[in-house]
This record gives sequence, structure tokens and C-alpha cells, in this order.
Amino acid sequence: MRTSVRRNNSESSWLTPVATMTNGFVSSDLEHGESYNPYYDSEASWRSVLAWNTFLLDTLPGTHDQYIAAPENIYGEEIVVGGPLDQRFTKESIGSMGEYTLNMGANISNRFFVGYSLNFRNVYYRTFEKFIETAQDPEAFQTGYSDFTHTYDQTTTGLGFNMNLGIIAIPVNLSGFNWRLGASISTPTWTSLTDEWQEHMTADFLDMQKNASSPVGSYSYKVRTPWRFSAGTAFIIGKVGLISFDYEGADYRTMKMSEKHDKWAFEEDNEAIRYGSEEFGFQYAHNFRAGAEIRISSLAIRGGYSYYGAPERSYEATHMVSGGLGFRGNQFYADLGFSYRLKESEGFSLYDSGSPGTPGLNTLSQLRLLFTFGFRF
Repeated sequence: MRTSVRRNNSESSWLTPVATMTNGFVSSDLEHGESYNPYYDSEASWRSVLAWNTFLLDTLPGTHDQYIAAPENIYGEEIVVGGPLDQRFTKESIGSMGEYTLNMGANISNRFFVGYSLNFRNVYYRTFEKFIETAQDPEAFQTGYSDFTHTYDQTTTGLGFNMNLGIIAIPVNLSGFNWRLGASISTPTWTSLTDEWQEHMTADFLDMQKNASSPVGSYSYKVRTPWRFSAGTAFIIGKVGLISFDYEGADYRTMKMSEKHDKWAFEEDNEAIRYGSEEFGFQYAHNFRAGAEIRISSLAIRGGYSYYGAPERSYEATHMVSGGLGFRGNQFYADLGFSYRLKESEGFSLYDSGSPGTPGLNTLSQLRLLFTFGFRF
């Protein structure tokens, strides 16, 4: 998935909140020294260290721990952005999840079916972010600021497992009508994850260029996803078609995080997830799915609707519609299906360095197509 944003702005800079969050750190603590690495030995953010070492931050006159950003000018006691800035942000995300399953099942008189599965998962996710800010008139800036680029690259890998238990009952099984009931429970997925990331910053001024790279950071932790419960029913009407309804509940308040070597490291965050806070508002999500299929000779026409409740109060629910066609012959079969995620919106900011910055709005929609073709031997 790729997201791109562009804005011409003369009111704020990406570097302004970086300067603000650096306030209080003595400037000498942001520089490398003999056996001293500011990325690990100071408590300043890596972006503060990068910005200082590329001259994108400077101390205010007469201070050693108060900062001003390179795109800002000083007029007396007033600090303002020197001129219009062309701001561009791009984010690309890719990922995959593999699942390996061991199944067991039992059939009781063709009326009750019980199944159990042990599932193992591997996780891969990579995100790359790039922010470019360019002065439209560098001479309007007291520092001679021209442009800067910041990149952030993160890769997450992990392994996890969960278990599922389900049952299907057929209370009515007539020659032209079949009624099925089902229920299942899924344990949380216990996953061990490792994040690795690196940041790079380049700055151009009228008379020089500077660049700096952070070390490769690494952090390992564990995540427990919510318990899930589901129930459903289906009515099969001979060879004419079927109708199905499903419900799933997930209590996101039961999520939990822990550090690899310290299970209490996230205790405050886990309490906030469980009971809510100004930052977190997780809740019980209700998911509903309904579908129908009509068969006309060898042709099947399918349609469905899904509703996925928001896991967190600040999110919107997700609505999806789906449909498809299927053909069954003596020697081959073919299926064409689609699903469409109805348009939703979410707020975002160009800046993520401790300031809300300039708000924006993303409108999201998604169309998926799947075609299957096979032969019987």
C-alpha cells in the first residue's frame, strides 16, 4: 500500500515539533564523543540527534538547551517560519503472513461435527516513510535553509501460534432442506515480534550540505491478540441455493503486550488497554456477515455483506459487499469473486513528532478480485 501527500505551507515546518521536543537537552549531549553515542547514551529522540547533527536545529541565542528549527526566523521575541515550504510525504507498506495448521476432527452420526486446529504463523511487515520539505525561496530564511529529507525504514518479523475449537450441528436434515448451526472459539494469538529500524536525514543550505544516519535499532517484544467467539447458521435449500448468517465477537480490551525479557514492561499500557485512557479506547467489536447463493443449473450466483465493528472508539466500522459467479462442469470448474470495501475516512497528520501539525483526511476504499479455475481428473 502506498500513500502520498503534498502541501504548500508557510505556517509550520516538520522540524518545529522536533525543536520543541528537543528543548531541555543540552546541545553537547546531542554530539558524538569519546565512548559516547548520543543515540543510546542521551535520552533525546533519534530525530533530535539527527536534526542537530545536520544543522537543522540550533540553540536559541543565550541558551544551551532551547532550540529553533532551520526553517524558522527570529524577529525580536517572535519565531515564525521564514517562507513558503513545499512539503511531500510518501509511505509504502508491504507485508505477508503465512499460516501452518494441524487439524483434527470427529463425526458423530453425521449430525454433529467437532474440529480442532493448532495454527502457527510467521509475520513479515516492512514500512518505508519519506518526508521532503523544500523552501520555495531559500533567501527568505535566515539560515539559508534550502531543503531537507528524512527517511524511516522499519521491518517487523515474528512467529506466533493459536488454537481453534469448533462444532457444527445439523438439527434438520431433510431431502430438500438442511439446517446447520455452528459455533467456535479462537484463543489469542501469542506472537513474538522483533522490530528493526533506521533513520536518515539530509539537509541542504545555500552554502553547504549535511547528512547523518542513525544506527540500526532493534527491539523484541510479545503481543497477545484478543479472544474471538463466533456463531452462525445456514439454510441449504436443496440444489436451489443457500443462505448463511454469521456473528463474531472480539474483545480488544484483552490484548496484552510484554517485553521479551520483562513481562511487566508494558504494565501501564496494558492497564490503559484494559480500562481505557485518553490515549486508548479499545472496546468489544461485533462483526456480522450474511451471504446467499442461488444455483441455476451449473451456474451459481453469490452475494454477501459484512460489517466489522471498530476495535477502538476513534475508528470507524468497516462495511464490505461481495459477490461472484461460479460454474461447475463435469471436468472443470471456475469461480470469479469480488469484495469491495466501502469508503471510509480517517484523520492523519504530516508530522508525528509530538505535535498534531496540519490535519488531513484519508478516504479509504478497496476492491479485490479472485479468479479460480480447475480441472478434475
